[in-house]
Amino acid sequence: MYRASKPWWYDWLYSAATLDAWADAAATFLVNRGVQLYAQGCGGIRDDLAKGADHLLGRDAHYRRWSDAAIARFRSAYATSAPPSDAA
Repeated sequence: MYRASKPWWYDWLYSAATLDAWADAAATFLVNRGVQLYAQGCGGIRDDLAKGADHLLGRDAHYRRWSDAAIARFRSAYATSAPPSDAA
């Protein structure tokens, strides 16, 4: 129903590529003016995700290493059951 009610030009104007470009432009604008997009040092999951966002937005080589470690930490700390093993 939502999709049917959008104007004919909606997907052209608000394409995923356009929205991504706007988000990148806004992030670049704010970062260049010294605004921190994510609160560092706030603790817990939010702080961990803030560090990952810095790696991702900075397009540095450490994002993959951070994401692999974060997944392991989150799984260990918050998962209610162990993931299935490859042997099962």
